[in-house]
Amino acid sequence: MHCFKHQEQHAIGICANCAKAVCEQCCREDARKIACSDTCVQELFVEQQTTDGLRGSLGIGIKPPMPPSVSTYFLFGMILLLTGVYMSFQRGGFDILTFAIAAAFFVMSGMSYRQYRSRCLSC
Repeated sequence: MHCFKHQEQHAIGICANCAKAVCEQCCREDARKIACSDTCVQELFVEQQTTDGLRGSLGIGIKPPMPPSVSTYFLFGMILLLTGVYMSFQRGGFDILTFAIAAAFFVMSGMSYRQYRSRCLSC
């Protein structure tokens, strides 16, 4: 295949906008695609902005927000942990029940976060 402008040159690529074969001299490289002219580079740029805008508005390729259960469980765990520490100092003994419930909330928070991460690996 030969360049559309320089018939004696072999083409190194095809313009992503107009599908013309281009040689090394005619090639204009955008960050993502090959173009044959500055006009095609501008058209590809506008096309890419439109595509990115649509992806953003439709939520394609965007990581979903973390579920509130992760932070809620973690917050309850912290409250119970601090309450257990306070009660241990006030009573002079170790309050096992409060620490056990706090640990359960931390485990639930970790499990919720792990489930969120496993769902979002392709995001």
